[in-house]
Amino acid sequence: MQSSGLITCAKHYVLYEQAEVCTGPVDSMGGRTGCVHVSSEIDDKTMKEVYLPSFAETVRAGTGAIMCSYNRINGTPACQSDSAMNQILKGELGFQGFVLSDYGATHSTVPSALAGMDMELAELKYYGHRLHDAIKSGKVPESRLDDMAHRILTPWLAAGQNISYPRTNWHKYDLADEREVDGRVFRNDHVNNKGDNYILARKIAAESTVLLKNTGILPLRGVRRVGVFGTDADYPSTLGGCGPDLFCMVASDRRYWNGTVTIGGGSGAAYSDYVAAPIEAITLRARRHGMRVDHVLHDDPAHFPSIKVIAHQSDVCIVFVRVFLVEGWDRSDLRLDKNGEELIKTAEGSCAGKVVVVLHIGSQVIMEDWIELPNIGAVLFAGYPGQETGNAIADILWGDVNPSGKLPFTMGKAVSDWPTGNISTVESSHTADAYPRSVFSEGLAIDYKWFDKWGIAPRFEFGFGLSYTTFEISEFVFKETHEIARDTVQPTNERHEGMLGLYDVVYVANVNVTNTGKLGGAEVVQLYLSYPPSETEQPPKHLRGYAKAFLEPGQTKTIRLPLRKKDVSVWDVERQLWKIPQGRFTFRMGSSSRRLPLEKVVEITNVR
Repeated sequence: MQSSGLITCAKHYVLYEQAEVCTGPVDSMGGRTGCVHVSSEIDDKTMKEVYLPSFAETVRAGTGAIMCSYNRINGTPACQSDSAMNQILKGELGFQGFVLSDYGATHSTVPSALAGMDMELAELKYYGHRLHDAIKSGKVPESRLDDMAHRILTPWLAAGQNISYPRTNWHKYDLADEREVDGRVFRNDHVNNKGDNYILARKIAAESTVLLKNTGILPLRGVRRVGVFGTDADYPSTLGGCGPDLFCMVASDRRYWNGTVTIGGGSGAAYSDYVAAPIEAITLRARRHGMRVDHVLHDDPAHFPSIKVIAHQSDVCIVFVRVFLVEGWDRSDLRLDKNGEELIKTAEGSCAGKVVVVLHIGSQVIMEDWIELPNIGAVLFAGYPGQETGNAIADILWGDVNPSGKLPFTMGKAVSDWPTGNISTVESSHTADAYPRSVFSEGLAIDYKWFDKWGIAPRFEFGFGLSYTTFEISEFVFKETHEIARDTVQPTNERHEGMLGLYDVVYVANVNVTNTGKLGGAEVVQLYLSYPPSETEQPPKHLRGYAKAFLEPGQTKTIRLPLRKKDVSVWDVERQLWKIPQGRFTFRMGSSSRRLPLEKVVEITNVR
């Protein structure tokens, strides 16, 4: 992105794992009231091993900006946390760009400036003239102002935005002319930049679709009549959100979104000017194959009798359900929106053939009410696939694309499978107000690591995903090596044992993957690490590498997965550095976090 003249901004820094706690009613615009930001209470080891690595990678990649978040960190607002910004981000990680606040995340002038926040986003409520006064009075040293300027200008100059850079035009929704007060007229010539992006959008949507279940109904063959059910198969009624006003996209009851869900809601949502709706794409594809399509694009129980009639006449029933997730609104349950479970069961109980369920969801749902019903033939997790959603789904249904996506999280069987919520309110040591706090008591054991640690059987494990073909993984070879890191734009200052660089490659895992089926397809090979038993705080295993390879029937490819020094290290809290534990490491290779047929045990006794 930055090579094209943009400045990337990584967010939210850091530990913004849930929205604020709101006790007031929803206002007339769909907004929340009575909201207080949560304090994320976390220990040093969990912070360094779980929540900071992604930001370390963005720093290494040379991101120009990082946005501090709304939450508190161990009691202190993130945008005035000296520990998070000065000590860790700019100190340990060596970040050279600027830190800006999220909108409304600034709560002070002097504390924020001294803690390392370089820019206040949008309205200058605490910076601007207040920062000027603080510098003039000596509360903020002038050297800090110089530091802010250097950090802001460095990525700006590096991106070349000072040389013939296109003028910004705020008419982002259309090609309307913008008239300046002096009479000059400008047109936003950069609105329509679509080109052939739709091809890439369709490819991404199809390749990211995860096939969770398939009893043989997919890809569709020998079908004469298709029934399509659910509003999620229809055209969205609010393609552009609400223009510049996104309040209607964040109402807690989601009453304003009808039609297929292509993206989550909130201030950062990018709504397309068209959507290839599933009903359109399925109808066109079915006609090409001589099939008839009937539909009832409703979720309300009042339409269930009509659904039953059409389902009874259909050789296959495709049910579209969803969960529409929105910035600022945490979920209160793990259920589908708009009677989704009942819609599935209604179609399943009436369909003359098998039912295919398409999930447009952004996080976990509980499926136990319907996943094992006898007529559920296939389940597709499509996520939020974007504007080419319908075409991508049709590509999967008819087998033009062989599904190869893998689950990015664990699907449990009950809400009790996950750690219980522990939001509590305590008196702040920094302010006179009470604030809610969330203790990260699960430590390192998040998602699949929690399920592994406590022996919980998931419905579908992390990394799981089926295909229309089959694969075999064999000949796992593991060897020691040393390759200097060559992908670093900005080195970090992270302390570590040994002489080799923290991001140098120190081991390489090679494995063969063979397509043993009759269709071409792609497999994602995954490498997991288990630390020596002496590391008692560590979960049973960690994902440490993966690669995707497309293979024709009978074809074999060798996959190479490098392991860096940091990948086999743990954070030593007492010594405040990364170290490689001494002892027996176990490396496992497979197709998901619970399908790992190949294993290598390696004794590591030297500090490298």
